Amino acid sequence: MIKTKIMLALAALTLFGCSVRHTARLTLHYFPVGAETLTAVTSENITKRSRPCVIESSEDAERITTLLDSGAPAQGNKFGDFAVRLRADVERRDKSKAIYFMDNDGNVKGAPAGLHRLSEDSLKHLVEVIERRCS
Repeated sequence: MIKTKIMLALAALTLFGCSVRHTARLTLHYFPVGAETLTAVTSENITKRSRPCVIESSEDAERITTLLDSGAPAQGNKFGDFAVRLRADVERRDKSKAIYFMDNDGNVKGAPAGLHRLSEDSLKHLVEVIERRCS
C-alpha cells in the first residue's frame, strides 16, 4: 500500500512537473543583441552601459540560468569581449555565486560550463525572456 502511494506520488510529480529552484537572485546587465554601438561594450564596462535588472526567485530566473548553461562547446569561436551583450550575476540558494557573460553571437563565458555557444533557438528564447522581464 505504501509502495503504491509512493509510486503514485512519483508519477504525479513527473506528469505535473516539480521543478527545484536553484536560483535565488539573478542580476542582469543587458545590452540588446544585434545593437550597434559607437564604442565597444565589454565585460568591464557593461555594468556602466546598461541598467541592472534584478529577478528574484522566479521561473524566469531559473529559465535564464538554464539557457546560459546550455549550448555546445564553442569550437573555433572566441568570446567577443568587444561585443558583450549580457552580464548575469547568479546567486544560488546554496549561497554559491556565478557570473556569466554573453557576446553578440551567443558565445557564453562563465561557470559551470566554461566557454560555449548557444543554439539560435536558445539565444532567441533567452533574449525573449530577458526583454520581457527587463523592459
